This record gives sequence, structure tokens and C-alpha cells, in this order.
Amino acid sequence: MPLEVCRLILTQALEFVSSQMLRSFETLSGYWKFEGWILQYDEVPKSFTKADQSGSPLRKRKQTPSEDSGLCMDLLLADRHGPAMVTLWGDTVKQFLELLPSFSPSNTSKPILSLSMMRVASVPQNDWNGPLLSPMHVLHSIAKRGPNPTTSVSLLRSATSPYMHASVVFQVPFHSLATRIASSLHFVCPWSGLC
Repeated sequence: MPLEVCRLILTQALEFVSSQMLRSFETLSGYWKFEGWILQYDEVPKSFTKADQSGSPLRKRKQTPSEDSGLCMDLLLADRHGPAMVTLWGDTVKQFLELLPSFSPSNTSKPILSLSMMRVASVPQNDWNGPLLSPMHVLHSIAKRGPNPTTSVSLLRSATSPYMHASVVFQVPFHSLATRIASSLHFVCPWSGLC
């Protein structure tokens, strides 16, 4: 089978991920598609080198400033289930920046961004993020490595994701949430003589 056909089959077989799935305790492996309204994005992309991503200073190898450098950008998107954090790397940032002129600020509806071939990673618990009280995952773009397909970024007029339609709006189960909160509260009267 030709390489282009294999790439096409791989990208079409991807499943959509929802922002609710990104806030679950499940480990999501593999590649995913995501569609969401653009809520916020970095005005100026950040630059990085691959040495910036290694954990230990001892492991960092000496590099020239131009070696393995690239751009990264954080976005906040939302589907009908809530917000989703996205980090774009390398060429994907350039694809996104090329789409920016087509955003219409006069349009009342938010633009829908479509991302395919995304990886899911946990938000690291470090000094910057602090301890996380709820599970959170971030979508990361995929860089070009050999014949593997990369992340594609595009704007849509109408959503194709099932998580962008009004019929799947996530609603908090009020009864179970209210009883869980009420059962964990212990009310103490501040005026012990009156209670």
C-alpha cells in the first residue's frame, strides 16, 4: 500500500476526544482529533530548544542557539463539555499563525478550530503548576518524524465533532453532587448558647 494511502487511512480512523474526557482519570493513549471554539491563545509564540524540555540540567547537552529551536504556543479551546488546553509545537504553530488573518473579529460567533493527530499528556505537577486537585490533560501537536503524519490545523464553518453539537451538552448530575456535598458538610452553630 502506498505511504500516502496509509496516512489517509490513519487520519480518517482517528476518534474525537472531548474536553470532559481530558478532565477524567483515564489515561488516553494514541492519536486523537479535537474540535473546539477558540477562546484564547498566546499573542506571541514562545521559542524553545529541545534542551529546554529535558528534566535534569545534567542531561542537557550543549547546543548552538539555532540547533533544534522552534516555536510553541498555548491555546484554550472549548467544546460543549467545557474547556480544553492545547499546546502547539513547531510547524503546527506556523499553520495556526497562517490561519489568524482569516479570523473575523466582527463575526459574533467564535471560530471553530479543528486539530487532528493530537497526543494527550497529563499536566505535570511541578512548582509552577502546584498540586493538582482534579485530573487534567493537555492536547499536544505532533512534530514531523519520518513518514509519520503530523498534526493538521484548520478552521471550520460548522463542527463535525459529536461533542460540538447541542444535544450533548454536559450537565452536572445535581442530585448526586448535592447529596455528596451535603453529606460531607458538618454545620456548627457559631453561637453555641442559641443552638
